[in-house]
Amino acid sequence: MTGLVPDARSAVRRARYEAVNYQHDNGYEIPIKQLVERMADVSQLYTQQAFMRALGIIGLYAGFDEDQRPQLFRVDPAGHYLAYKACAAGVKESEAMGSFEKKLNLTLDIPVIERVDPALDKNAAIDLALDVLQIALGADLKASEVEVAVLTYEDGWKVLDEQTVDDILVKLSDKD
Repeated sequence: MTGLVPDARSAVRRARYEAVNYQHDNGYEIPIKQLVERMADVSQLYTQQAFMRALGIIGLYAGFDEDQRPQLFRVDPAGHYLAYKACAAGVKESEAMGSFEKKLNLTLDIPVIERVDPALDKNAAIDLALDVLQIALGADLKASEVEVAVLTYEDGWKVLDEQTVDDILVKLSDKD
């Protein structure tokens, strides 16, 4: 398990390196799909060399395309990548993906690049993510035990404070 932390740090460091070099060479930020392709290539390279241990992590990459549409990609340790409307990784991945499929009324194993239903605004997306997390874990979440970050085109990454998360969780529990 301890190898996963250096793998994750290594992947983040490499993604930052790729992004900075791209911006330096081209004068603008790297498109998210291009960064994902590069990171998938790096992961795949690790599987081809006997002296290199394959990375033991699944990378989830979020960003925006040139039309300011949200993009979500998943890169597995073998270097395979796909775009998703909603995605989960980890121990309870199957349960979470099943819940996303039911709640979004779609099939997630057929990846799609276009955005999730435009009627699903930022608050609805946060509610959905926390609801699916609770379902997958089979337990009620506590605001002190979960961190929620939101990526918007206008504001970039923003971590929600504990009180805001608690308010959302109370609202979700009231729906049940």
